[in-house]
Amino acid sequence: MNQSVQRMQRRMLRRRGQTVTLRRNTTPPLVLENVPARVMGDGAPEELVGGIGQKQIAAIILKESVTFPGGLKAGDVLIHEGQHYTLLTVDGATKGVYAYVAKSRPPT
Repeated sequence: MNQSVQRMQRRMLRRRGQTVTLRRNTTPPLVLENVPARVMGDGAPEELVGGIGQKQIAAIILKESVTFPGGLKAGDVLIHEGQHYTLLTVDGATKGVYAYVAKSRPPT
């Protein structure tokens, strides 16, 4: 990815982003804390955005922030503001960026 694009994305995440925790349920579990992300939607009806259903979120995370073997994949867990979300889809087609939709589930 172009370095200027990466710098722009990092700035966007610092200004508008939050931090999340990522978890892969392996033995032992893999956990990444304080991962910068842009999270959109929180399941509240007034905050829904196009294509995101209630109790779902969409998030953008830079690939460089994820050190899981093979990167993010469906089934990984994102923890945001105390809610656990299971990744339903992961789109890694954009160079350097993961975008995905996750659905909430009870903590395990």
